[in-house]
Amino acid sequence: MVELTELNKALRDAATGRGMCEAVAAKWRGDLSRRELVELFTSPQGFEFYEVSHFVDLGLAKAAFTREELHGGGVYVDEDVTGAKGHVYLLGACHGELRAAGYDVLTVHATGKSEVKIVADGLSKVIVDLCDEARAEIKASDGALCFARVADMARATGDCFVRNRKIVRDESK
Repeated sequence: MVELTELNKALRDAATGRGMCEAVAAKWRGDLSRRELVELFTSPQGFEFYEVSHFVDLGLAKAAFTREELHGGGVYVDEDVTGAKGHVYLLGACHGELRAAGYDVLTVHATGKSEVKIVADGLSKVIVDLCDEARAEIKASDGALCFARVADMARATGDCFVRNRKIVRDESK
């Protein structure tokens, strides 16, 4: 396991080199705990930065954090995923099936070559955000609402409202 001060320095230096925004830099002055680093990544600014710059390297994430630390923040990297709830981040090549029932709200961010099947029942609400080559197959009952935003070569199929979006990447960094 990578020592915490070394991990903070390596991640901070790499993020700065890729153009980390001021909002995230302001939150990252000193050493953050492993939990705080995962929370920083899953913040709206942190995940947008990941989508644009593909930071953090997934190999480093798997080496520097335990699965429990990543799963605690809803982050899954190159693995099978079932039963996740709330906000879920599927990075790399994740596969699995997620369910929302009753009044559940499920938000799924999928990147890389992740593929997920989502079943929504009852009066649940599902929001899916896909980029790169991620795929989602969505099956919803009459009362469930499902929305998908897709970018790059990502694709959502099934019972959902789909909206395309564009991610502008600075390839020079």
